Amino acid sequence: SGANQAQVDGETMRDMYQAQRREADAGNQFVSETSLLGTDFIPSMPDLGGLVDLDGEKRRNTFSDDAASEDSSSSLVEVEEEDKAEAVEAQKDDAEKEEDPFVVTPNRSFAPRRDSVTHLPPPSAVASETLPSMRSSEQDPAAHQVEIPPVDDFVLHARLCSVLDEYREVDQNFEFASLVGMGQDEMRLFVDGAADAGNKSMLQQSHIPIVSSIIECGDDLVVEGFVHEVGSCSHGDAQDDTGTARDKSPDDRVEAAIFYSARHRQFIVSWRGSCADQAKPVRNRHLKHAKDMLAHDPHSANLSTEQEVPVFPAYRDAYFKPGIEESVFSLLDELADRTPFCDVVMTGHSFGAALATLAGARYASSRHQIRVCCNLFGSPKVGGVEFRHWANSLPNLKVMRVEYGSDPWVSAPEGTAWSHVGHSIVIDSAVTSVSDTDFKTEGLHPKLGDHARKVVEEKKVLVIARAYRFDQHRPNNSAGKQFLSSVAKSMTGGHNIATKTGKNDHELSGYVYAVERIASLKIPWVSDFVGEDAGEGVVGKVGNDRRMFV
Repeated sequence: SGANQAQVDGETMRDMYQAQRREADAGNQFVSETSLLGTDFIPSMPDLGGLVDLDGEKRRNTFSDDAASEDSSSSLVEVEEEDKAEAVEAQKDDAEKEEDPFVVTPNRSFAPRRDSVTHLPPPSAVASETLPSMRSSEQDPAAHQVEIPPVDDFVLHARLCSVLDEYREVDQNFEFASLVGMGQDEMRLFVDGAADAGNKSMLQQSHIPIVSSIIECGDDLVVEGFVHEVGSCSHGDAQDDTGTARDKSPDDRVEAAIFYSARHRQFIVSWRGSCADQAKPVRNRHLKHAKDMLAHDPHSANLSTEQEVPVFPAYRDAYFKPGIEESVFSLLDELADRTPFCDVVMTGHSFGAALATLAGARYASSRHQIRVCCNLFGSPKVGGVEFRHWANSLPNLKVMRVEYGSDPWVSAPEGTAWSHVGHSIVIDSAVTSVSDTDFKTEGLHPKLGDHARKVVEEKKVLVIARAYRFDQHRPNNSAGKQFLSSVAKSMTGGHNIATKTGKNDHELSGYVYAVERIASLKIPWVSDFVGEDAGEGVVGKVGNDRRMFV
């Protein structure tokens, strides 16, 4: 009975071994025989009559002449039959490999293997539904969301907004798309007059100021694309007329230019609205239209069917002009596949800042693996409170709004129905009148909170810029409200000094000058948010940890 039981146990263990071996082979994994059943079980030795060398050729094992001479006739017959059977099986395996597009064969030397980690899909090819939908919040944001960019980034992005804003002053009919793919060396040769436009037949000598402005923004910038609204202009509001494929006037269309900066590792999209919308991003007809929509059907102001959050209708309608978002996002996906590990930056001024906010939120929500940043200048309120919470809950989206002086449009549209997204960086208009001697950076604490204010009082050093995390701890800004309330008086012939000051502060040139002056004079730039420097022992001195209390 003991012998029978041992035989049964041996057969059971052999069946288990064979079953696990089949599972391992099916998974294309290497599994050691002793690792499956332990060292106590030693399976029967396989037939060593055939060995495979590095070239894959079958060879017979050579034994001693005495052993090879035994039963020579019968062994030769068996060898021939085995060789034929193995040849047939090899042909079948080759045919199956040839049909499998994921297996590397001599005819497909570059075909990706199914289990290869070196042929992962590009970042933009990963569908959003295949990734977990992670969320953050204003109370618990991701590290990316609260990282304040350096002032050099804002200088670059403000200048690019200026390029898109001013090129039409050089040539009203200039085709900005003619700069796409033009390298820095080629642009410099064209500006220096050492070479003509070459294959850029649409470039003329009168366009040198436009090309020079791009070179001045950065010596590594490349124009990757240009997208604009298509249609004809009728009396009153511009009407879409994509069927005729006629272009609108550059002054009366939505535009987006895509740049690449290798030094900053950024794909930068500069957005711009029409000239009228840029000068006045909120109009009475916009307010009336939004009020009527919300009163009739609150859901009619939603951003989209996927994002059911209210957005100011004027910005939403301009953003969803046919083909603009699709073209921009498609190009960004192509650039991300070609040059990975780059951030996407959406930037814009005034009405263009609102468009950049919508683009950044939409792109970040559908590409969770790409970091997106919105660096905005003079941005109005884009959406409702629900839109704010949704945008601020995207861990890969960071929104930084720069406000200069008494720019009134950063407080529009008025009312509790509309709210800002992200953080604000407020630059004092005193930056235009200070000199480098007003800033003694020696010994100045890098944090701009309570501790920094103490240092300012002691050293009598001005604080030009302050950052407010999700607009918390901001003082009441009545300048915008005073301006908006005085618009009617100004339009009826009244005179108001604050109105003119506000209009000047809203100009893009004022923003560009402010950030350039901060960078050139080395004025201390914000490195932390106001209110987070809670004193000694929490934050504010080197070596202390940041602590959160609930």
